[in-house]
Amino acid sequence: MRSEIVVLDLDSGVAQSVFRVATPRSEEVIREVGRRMQTGERIADLYGPDWWEPAPGLFTGMILSPGGGPVYVTNLGNALIRLER
Repeated sequence: MRSEIVVLDLDSGVAQSVFRVATPRSEEVIREVGRRMQTGERIADLYGPDWWEPAPGLFTGMILSPGGGPVYVTNLGNALIRLER
């Protein structure tokens, strides 16, 4: 549950982080999310800007351009993040 983009190589099964938003506060929130998920506690009250800032919101999807073009990552806000391949 991080603000992170991971590329999974389907042939090898290797996952590689290619983009991650990490601040001391977001890391604290992520640790608390993990703790609560293990104990079955609610995490809804942790949902907020501390989780993902300075990104514009949580990542929700990805658009792959044809022919090896850029990748666009979407979020719950009104922004796209462009990543070159």
